[in-house]
Amino acid sequence: MVSRKDIAVKVAETHNMSIKQASGILSSILDIVVESVSKKEVVQIVGFGQWKAVHKKAKKARNPRSGAEIMVPQHYSAKFVPGSKLVSGAKSIKK
Repeated sequence: MVSRKDIAVKVAETHNMSIKQASGILSSILDIVVESVSKKEVVQIVGFGQWKAVHKKAKKARNPRSGAEIMVPQHYSAKFVPGSKLVSGAKSIKK
């Protein structure tokens, strides 16, 4: 697993900056994505993918413990759709 810190270290090494600066930039990018999706704006990074808010209708569900039927209210959820470079990178993994 690659953590947020691992990404910040790689960015810092690649661009000759401190890890603190790279971590701040990464945090800013993630904050922008969250803020934009919360406003129902689509965030797209060509080749990597896009984040968007999707509307989920109200539906009936079951409590797995008790088996009781409950209503799940309508709500918005975040969705990530991978881009072509990310998909091809995943497909290149050999078993």
